[in-house]
Amino acid sequence: IKSIYHCRDMARETRMAGRDKDRDKERERLENERLLKEWKTLYRAMYESVQKLEKMLRHTSDLSLIFGDKMSKERKKIRILGERQLFLRSPRRDKLEDVIWRKSFYDVIQACKQQRQEFATDSSLLLNLRRHLEIASGFYRHLVVRLEEDFNIDLKGVVSWSRATICRHSQSLDDGSELIWCDDDETTEWALSACHRCLIYLGDLARYQLEFEGGTTRLAVMYYKQAIYLDPSVGMSWFDVQSLT
Repeated sequence: IKSIYHCRDMARETRMAGRDKDRDKERERLENERLLKEWKTLYRAMYESVQKLEKMLRHTSDLSLIFGDKMSKERKKIRILGERQLFLRSPRRDKLEDVIWRKSFYDVIQACKQQRQEFATDSSLLLNLRRHLEIASGFYRHLVVRLEEDFNIDLKGVVSWSRATICRHSQSLDDGSELIWCDDDETTEWALSACHRCLIYLGDLARYQLEFEGGTTRLAVMYYKQAIYLDPSVGMSWFDVQSLT
């Protein structure tokens, strides 16, 4: 009799374990569907902003308009939506990083390079460019801190700032709706590579400021050396340091 009861209890536990496993699979499926739907919504919204920005750039080369509120609004939206996607299970992270860099920051710098003669006659352009570079640097410093926090990466001794010294902040779209950051359960491999790329971007931004305003190479070299310390296998960082020293 005891053996019969024992077998019955084991069968019941097996059925319960099976049901629990099925429920876990269903929850995981629903969560993946939710994340995919959210990512598609964010991607479409960001792509619309990219198209708007590219259309405006095709119809004007006036730097005062490029730095104006209308284009600045679209650049801000691109980097907010892009960052949100980076911390989802996005299948296009590398592409997203490139879109954020080019459409939010580098296209403006390139336009300034192409019209560098305008800076001699309009002092406000230099102020606008300086502000643009400050926003870009602040964004990538913030991104490094987010990567460090969300993926539990220890960058102590690598970067010259720590997550304890920078207040983590949320960003809002222009309609006032706050974006809620989503955690990602992937390995830290992408996060470490992304931190390295952020340091390269920071070095590039410091170098661009040097090109327009002069000064020392100390800040750019510092960022490139931090990138080398994080991943010495990337040869471009070594080349950047050598070209500045």
